[in-house]
Formats: sequence, structure tokens, C-alpha cells
Amino acid sequence: MAIRNGEVVLMDPEASCSACRATFDEWAALELVARIESTEVERLIRGWSANLCIEVRACRWCGKGITRKCEWVSP
Repeated sequence: MAIRNGEVVLMDPEASCSACRATFDEWAALELVARIESTEVERLIRGWSANLCIEVRACRWCGKGITRKCEWVSP
């Protein structure tokens, strides 16, 4: 993973929806629904890295959330 222009660039850009099984070539092209910052996650998971967040993006077919752990540097 890398960060370019404040956005997360993944080494594996593919994503799949566990609800409808649709697959997508580009994670970043899916609509961002939420980003859970490291400080929020650390309240639940001890030792969570400060440069990691959880992104939730909407499946283009069914609208369900697809989550992924991502590297992130807050702007």
C-alpha cells in the first residue's frame, strides 16, 4: 500500500462483496462510505497501528459495505 494525493493506493486493488459475490477490479473506484480512523479502532483492538484504518466502500451491485484494512496518514 502507498498513499498518493491523500488517497490510499493498494497493492491488491481488487475487491469482492461477501453478500452478492460481485468482484471489482478497483477498490478505489468504489464509493467510500466510511473510514474508521486508527484512534477509533485502537479503542477496541489493543496495539492497533497508528498508520492503519478501516475503509468501508459500497458494493456497486447490492450496496452492502465491503471493508478493508488500509494504510492511512491523516491529512
